[in-house]
Amino acid sequence: MCEALINIAKGVKLTLAEFNMATNYLVRSCIPFDVSFVPGTRKYASSLQLTIHVCPTKTEVFVVNLAQGASVFSPSP
Repeated sequence: MCEALINIAKGVKLTLAEFNMATNYLVRSCIPFDVSFVPGTRKYASSLQLTIHVCPTKTEVFVVNLAQGASVFSPSP
């Protein structure tokens, strides 16, 4: 398995290159996924949301913050 994908699941901070390695692994493995990107604002950090479609009824969603602070995908209370 791809180490970058494991780090995403663990919540380890990634570089953009590591995130690209994870998506490349998903493409090579023919695993369907979606990526959403939100640029940073004054209120929220820039972030990526990776949704992996495990089967028709199961998805796994991971948020990768590209900067410190809350993201649109997972705002702090």
